[in-house]
Amino acid sequence: MIKKLFDISCKPENTFPVLARNSKTMEELGEFSEALLHKLGHLPHKTMKEPLEGEAVDVIICVIDALAGAYPDMSAKELTDMLKLQLEKKSKKWKKVMNTRND
Repeated sequence: MIKKLFDISCKPENTFPVLARNSKTMEELGEFSEALLHKLGHLPHKTMKEPLEGEAVDVIICVIDALAGAYPDMSAKELTDMLKLQLEKKSKKWKKVMNTRND
């Protein structure tokens, strides 16, 4: 799935500059935050257009798109391999962090 998203972002038709892609990521992150607050009962007066998981996917897609824009000379496969390597590395670190929490 990651490669499929990079394939879409690396197409020549995607002419958004990397900073515009980053701005879209920030917009989507704000919508995710709002959906999380709503799900936790802090915004009962709001009606959400999408569920929390839909907003999470929007953030993931935008981050992948911004990453593709930051490395315009890399192929979708190269970007996927790079991201998978970092996910493996960071997941080990995250596991260690979560195992040492005291709360």
